[in-house]
Amino acid sequence: MNFNHEQNTLFLLIKTSLCLDKNREAFLDIPEDLDWNSLVNLAAKQGVLCVARDGLVQMEGLSRELLIRWELSVQKLEARNKRQRAVIKELIALFRENGIEMLLLKGIGLSELYPKSLKILF
Repeated sequence: MNFNHEQNTLFLLIKTSLCLDKNREAFLDIPEDLDWNSLVNLAAKQGVLCVARDGLVQMEGLSRELLIRWELSVQKLEARNKRQRAVIKELIALFRENGIEMLLLKGIGLSELYPKSLKILF
């Protein structure tokens, strides 16, 4: 399957963010005609905006406007996640009061493992 420049770069960003110590060389091959705005939109659509942002740590030459846009989007998502965690804590307390154990399998629960626990996997 062939991917466009933005899709390939998104994979590189995710790979780099998940393997912070091992894959900085992945950024040696960024296409010059990459549409960074499309990349941001793709990352947001796929739900990996925050993870992909972590892969940008070593990037040089990105426009200030792009970096600000990306960071503001990440801050908005992080604020939403913080509110969700607060609600989940309330639900856990309510369930426990009523003898119900809760197991959170994905989404916000998985995000609690990122990035520290993911390093164990690689």
